[in-house]
Amino acid sequence: TLASVHLSHNAWTGDLGSLQFSPFTDLTVFDMSANKLTGTLPQSLPVKLTQLLLHENQIGGGIPPCFKSAINLKILDLSENLLEGNLNNLA
Repeated sequence: TLASVHLSHNAWTGDLGSLQFSPFTDLTVFDMSANKLTGTLPQSLPVKLTQLLLHENQIGGGIPPCFKSAINLKILDLSENLLEGNLNNLA
């Protein structure tokens, strides 16, 4: 079962918001930093996810409510994107 995805520092493009994590129930690390991803953050996250690294992309919008319930998430890097709004869904 896939547990870790490292696809950083490439030229991946596409709408991150359309990504479906549901088939990846054992995913703990997702790193697509330093690419050219657009759109918004995903509306759901894998339960076991501990690291989400999406810095240096072109992701916009706000933080979805699913981030508030991501109890296993220990490292979150969303720096150098186009995010806006408040941080209520992180607390």
